[in-house]
Amino acid sequence: MPDPKQLSECLAAVTLSPNPLDDLFDPTKTPQDFLAFKDPDSRAYIRSRLVTPETVARLLAVLYRSGDTGRALAMLLDSNDTVLTDRFLSVIKAQLKVLAKETTCDTEWCNQLVFYLAVLLVLASLRAFRVQFLTLILPFATCGKAADRKRIHSHLAILVATFSDLTAELPNETHLEVQQHLELLIENSAESFADFSQLITLLGILFPVLPEPCRGIFLSGLFQAVIQHYYTGKASIAESSHKRMSLDVLSCFCEACADESCREVICSYSPVLWDMTDNAFREIRILATLILVKIQNESQKLEQERALKGQKVAGRMGQLYDMAITNVQAETGDYLGPANETLAYLTLIPRYRKQMRGNETLLEFWMGLLVNAVKETSVPDSSLLYGIVTILEKLSDIQEPVSADGKTKRFMEEYAKRAQTGVEEEREESTEQISAFNSGLLTRHQLVSIFTANTLMSRESISAAAKNSVAKIVYNIAWPVGDKATKHQIVIQGGLNLLIEYLLLYSDINAEGFTRSGSNARGDARLYALRALAKVLIANNPLLVFKKYAVLTVVPFLVELLGSSDSEELTALDGYEALLALTNLASLDDMSLKNTIVKRAFGRIYELLTTSPKEEMQTACLELLNNVITSPVCLEHFFDLDTPKTADSLRARLDYLLLQVDSENSRIQSIVLGLLINASEYEFISMLLAGEEKLARNLFSILTIQTEDQDLVMRVSYLLVNLAQSVQSDQAKLAKFKRILEPWKLDISGCIKAYSKDEEIVRNFLLVCRSLQL
Repeated sequence: MPDPKQLSECLAAVTLSPNPLDDLFDPTKTPQDFLAFKDPDSRAYIRSRLVTPETVARLLAVLYRSGDTGRALAMLLDSNDTVLTDRFLSVIKAQLKVLAKETTCDTEWCNQLVFYLAVLLVLASLRAFRVQFLTLILPFATCGKAADRKRIHSHLAILVATFSDLTAELPNETHLEVQQHLELLIENSAESFADFSQLITLLGILFPVLPEPCRGIFLSGLFQAVIQHYYTGKASIAESSHKRMSLDVLSCFCEACADESCREVICSYSPVLWDMTDNAFREIRILATLILVKIQNESQKLEQERALKGQKVAGRMGQLYDMAITNVQAETGDYLGPANETLAYLTLIPRYRKQMRGNETLLEFWMGLLVNAVKETSVPDSSLLYGIVTILEKLSDIQEPVSADGKTKRFMEEYAKRAQTGVEEEREESTEQISAFNSGLLTRHQLVSIFTANTLMSRESISAAAKNSVAKIVYNIAWPVGDKATKHQIVIQGGLNLLIEYLLLYSDINAEGFTRSGSNARGDARLYALRALAKVLIANNPLLVFKKYAVLTVVPFLVELLGSSDSEELTALDGYEALLALTNLASLDDMSLKNTIVKRAFGRIYELLTTSPKEEMQTACLELLNNVITSPVCLEHFFDLDTPKTADSLRARLDYLLLQVDSENSRIQSIVLGLLINASEYEFISMLLAGEEKLARNLFSILTIQTEDQDLVMRVSYLLVNLAQSVQSDQAKLAKFKRILEPWKLDISGCIKAYSKDEEIVRNFLLVCRSLQL
């Protein structure tokens, strides 16, 4: 970090204008906020002061002292101002060179410089920056005390990944630069412990972001020779006296396990890894156990080749499980993440999932970690939070696992497939048991409340991967069909708002208001969020649940779940549940809502109604139409009144309804009659229906054959009342309707006698008779 005294002296030598913003250039002061950077005039003044390397250094020192996270610098710099960007880069480079020469490195100041470098890199898009600058940055992986390096390792990984992305047109440039640096370290590692430490640390950092060059280095004979030198020599990585080196090597192995060839090499270290599971240091035990779990399948192959029996293999896996449980409950520090990661891999094996679900002590432990990890007043440990929710996602998962994006996820899925080798697995897990476990997560552990109490979805500090897992967990809990109590509890704990916030965060909305998966979304997780939304809305009274968001907010997402005829991901069940949820919403007395549903979804609803072979789907479509038919927009759409071919279309759709009145499914009959009753409130439709002899035949068929079905008889009576009243103003239509009904007078009389105790039915039929003088 620049010496404050020297900077103050430099500042005193410069004549400054009396401006409060000048405090930003005084490294002895610490501003409380950065409002000045939000004001264009203030930003312009600050830029005008940044004319020399000295003033740039002063500003960086002040930002560092104030704990800035990069937002002030991002607001200040104009991406088009390459001169100022160059000036910042030069100062940062000079400061890093000074730090590189110091025997005791200021880790925090170094970390801040590297972070500012990442901010500048994104803003400058490499216009004033070359990849060769990496050789200056990489050695800082071992800067300062080991315990203080976590943040700088994270920022180094981000910086290198950003380099790689921004040099996509020269894909080998970053790779080559990193590879050359690592190869140089290999050459010196046998003689220099410092170089070996930097080599192994950098491999652990860079393996996830630059797997190809790191894989080549790891598999090289030179690197393996260096590892063997420290493995078999005096400074054995198994000896507890070399704790730091052991942890660095194990961290590197953990990352290298993502590659199959590397796992096979790591298998040769199994004896020492097993020894390290008894090491005096808990951190070493945790990492050794994690690696052994990751390479267990490769180890099984080797053991099978040596003619070992499957029983022994299963026993060793059980031993690893026991060690993993002990490790996670004993750790309270930085290694909780790897300890939980071990269990995350073990959740891919059914018998260990079952054991974890039954371990109430472990579940309570995780809940306590979650509460602390998502506290709004703290900076969450992203890796720890993600590890826990990943485990809970697997434990609560009733459906078959869905492959996900990301190297770790893909490796874990591969691991699950390989885990079957040589081990006799248990029968398929019980859906009832998993549902009971999920119910406990909701009611006993209040899991959804933990997620929602701390505005988890709206916080940028919580990773997208963790939010994806949370959305899937809510779906898993909401999964049981017909369990309304669970869906009510999800709403009570804030789960509906959580799902809406997730979908708003990871959706793109076009000009017409239709939604689709955003570029930042994990496709399967977002789909599960849509499904969970529908399930929750089916089971809850829409009048009571929309407190934070308007009911219209969810309509586009339910319409999206309806899908289209060429949808590949969506299932018939998705469309069915979307229809039920929309039907429930449409029960509200809200014409704007009904119109929105019709405008956005009518085409798909009608397509499902007329093409689906399933009666359940047809019924759901008709129920929704029945709830929205009172909307003038729905009438226009259903009877196709606004197209040039209205007559043909109207005839086709009317014939469809008349056919359904005579359906063998009484539920469909009831819904269609309700739809016709609502539609007949409009005189145009009523007049049209009154002239349909086919309708009269089907109605009186109900009165003669289905006389005992009181609901149908009631609906027929109401429809006849509407039709009889509508023709009163037109003598010709009145005469025609009377002629159509004349043959059915006796059937009406029969219904009046049969339902003499039902005043409503009797009154309706008498009203029809009087209106038509039958």
